[in-house]
Amino acid sequence: MPKQVRSKGSRHARVATRRVATPRREQAAQGQLERAVREIEKAIVDIQRGLASAERRIEKDARRRIRGLQREGRAQMRALEAKRREAARLLGRLSAAAGGSWEDISKTVQTMVGDARTTAGAVIERFRGALS
Repeated sequence: MPKQVRSKGSRHARVATRRVATPRREQAAQGQLERAVREIEKAIVDIQRGLASAERRIEKDARRRIRGLQREGRAQMRALEAKRREAARLLGRLSAAAGGSWEDISKTVQTMVGDARTTAGAVIERFRGALS
């Protein structure tokens, strides 16, 4: 049982405990363990820093790719709109020139619509490929 000691100016009793000296080998082993734990903590911090950095790089690259795709999409839309305008003008000229030959007009329109669909399909496939 620990011995109770009362200091001169204190009214409360204080329990004196004897510190048992640990062997040097145990102290050395405990020190090595503590150093290993600190090294692991440092490694964890380094890994977290690396992950954050990689995440920022990935996000930056994704934003860059999105801007490029948006630019390309706007260019493709302008091209499709130009084809639409050209088809409308051509249809107007053909209907005026053909008089009553609607078969010729119909064939020409079908050809132009087919070209526009092919172009639009290529644009859609390009964007699908970029997103996957």
